[in-house]
Amino acid sequence: MRAVLQHWAADLGWQIDVLIPPASATLQADAQACGANPIERVHPKNYQLCIINSLLSLEMIQHFSPHVPVLVWAHEGEPYVKNMRMPLDTFEHYLAQASHIVFQSEWQRDRILHPFFDRGFDRVTVLPNGVPDIVLAPLEDRDKKTHLKRIVYFGGLYPLKRPLDLLEAIEKLAHIDVEVIVIGAFDKSIASSPRLAELLAKHLGKIRFTGLLPRPQALAHLSTADCFCSPSESETQGLAALEAASLGIPAVLSDLPSYAGMWRHRENCLLYPVGDINALSICLQSLLTNVEMSKRIAVNAQMLAEKFRSNEFFRCFDLLMTSTARKSTKDIAIDNGI
Repeated sequence: MRAVLQHWAADLGWQIDVLIPPASATLQADAQACGANPIERVHPKNYQLCIINSLLSLEMIQHFSPHVPVLVWAHEGEPYVKNMRMPLDTFEHYLAQASHIVFQSEWQRDRILHPFFDRGFDRVTVLPNGVPDIVLAPLEDRDKKTHLKRIVYFGGLYPLKRPLDLLEAIEKLAHIDVEVIVIGAFDKSIASSPRLAELLAKHLGKIRFTGLLPRPQALAHLSTADCFCSPSESETQGLAALEAASLGIPAVLSDLPSYAGMWRHRENCLLYPVGDINALSICLQSLLTNVEMSKRIAVNAQMLAEKFRSNEFFRCFDLLMTSTARKSTKDIAIDNGI
């Protein structure tokens, strides 16, 4: 989201106000760093367009839609549908108020809108995220590549992402000198897991947690990997895998519906069934020991990543935003606010 805000503010010169709770000082600072204005209250009539950036905030549409066009940019998938807290008819009512809805994949669109296929939702666009420009920070000597085979995990550390699956799979790679770099912030349920403590004790020295890093630093670590791994059980697109591909790093990915038509087993990645630790370890072993296959997969993955350039994403999304704002017949534009 940072790259998007920076593009709107710096490249296009738009005024961007971001509604952020007053207690979220870190988010407020992030918004300001991107050229946006963090605000605690919003007056919808002062804007040409409102973007709701998560289905978790969808109920806010009732406050905006009577006054300003609303673009709903959905980032949720299967878990949202399974754990939806509002009645289905209420969810449909809110979606019907959107001027336009943007999804990141066809699978995500179909999964979210499945109950309403007969309602004729036609204000919908599938627009995959673009991969922001790759900028690498310098690495300290202790972080540079060693003789060990390096696996990098880059992403959220919470149950849905199944990071412990990767650590479990390491047990089956005892004959390979391997190290695992884990980049991300721990969810409390994972951090306090007895199984995590047990795995760390077993693989002392093999697993290193960096914590949450700025993107250039995280990507610098990722660039040193022999293999990227994402054992997640749900992704709407999976941007980290594309970032790894942009860097020429081959990936082992859980086989998810949202990857259909994009990630192909033994062509541009290795895929395995979600939660199958044995299959995961076999895939990791294959990439770490079969140099020719690893190189071929990395080249093909890099070609895939080229299709998700950020400039094309920005061009399409900017046009979509502009056209959505212009569809309103109300005279609500003030100070070119967005």
